[in-house]
Amino acid sequence: MTELTEKDATIKKLEIALHTHKSYDKTASELHEENTRLSKALEEARQADKVAKKAIDDMGKVINQKGARICELEEQLTAALGEGEKNGN
Repeated sequence: MTELTEKDATIKKLEIALHTHKSYDKTASELHEENTRLSKALEEARQADKVAKKAIDDMGKVINQKGARICELEEQLTAALGEGEKNGN
């Protein structure tokens, strides 16, 4: 090989290496962006889960309160019906 051919080969190798490094840089940048996006999505999902769990807990409390009130009303109704039967109604 002549000196010029060797230099051409070296230049070609360097061009390929530079292209490869640019591709790696681009890939690393894209992966970083994807990781950032996924981290944000994960945090949003965790927040949504937290809000949903609180809403379910709050609904459970309301249902328990309403259930207790229904029981009270049933007892009052039963007592009132019993009084009516005693009075001949």
